[in-house]
Amino acid sequence: MPERPGPGAGSVVAAELLKLRSLPAVSVTIATTAVLTGLLTLAVSASDGAAIPPLAVVAQVMQYGQIGVVLVGLLAATSEYDDRQIVTSLISVPQRLLLAGAKAIACVVAVTVASALTVAAAHLAVVNRFADTPGTDIATGAVGSICYLTLLAMFGHGVGLLLRGTIPTLIVILLLAYVASPLLGRVGDYLPGKAGSQLYQSTPTVGLSTVVLVAWAVATLLAATTLFLRRDAA
Repeated sequence: MPERPGPGAGSVVAAELLKLRSLPAVSVTIATTAVLTGLLTLAVSASDGAAIPPLAVVAQVMQYGQIGVVLVGLLAATSEYDDRQIVTSLISVPQRLLLAGAKAIACVVAVTVASALTVAAAHLAVVNRFADTPGTDIATGAVGSICYLTLLAMFGHGVGLLLRGTIPTLIVILLLAYVASPLLGRVGDYLPGKAGSQLYQSTPTVGLSTVVLVAWAVATLLAATTLFLRRDAA
């Protein structure tokens, strides 16, 4: 009797997107991050008056807005381990490489949406000040910020697949970004949280630090996928 063919790549990706869309924690995190980022941008802008250019205010706030976007990325990896639904997923899609790839694609979509909403909220909070700074390249700064947040969130996704738990993953990422990076000086500039930060500055640039952030994301995702293919489901 011939084996029944497994699900196609498109249907697996669609299923993973549906999972993320129906996960309350993801929707709440995306909405909360955008709202809080906008409010924090307003607060920083009001406290500094006109002393700091609007894009510099946005860059300051991105250091905190990134937490929520990274949380979306790691939730896309860890939510099924927290409630052991990963076993059901593997029964439905036994091709582990296909499932890991579909999860990564769905995560890219989710974190890109989260990044775009977060960046848009920050820019809208200071939109009235852009008239005072003619010649400001708003679009380039926004695209750079979205790219940075997406890359960092995909790093978080990879760490989530490695550690298979929301809290441990969040602790590791926060320690890297907010403890290790400041303490290690120049070395810390190449850790996630600092690496690639030129992308969301007032004048975004792509340099070695950005390449390092891409390398962190790719290496973590490759390591996580390798382990996902080899170890027990849960």
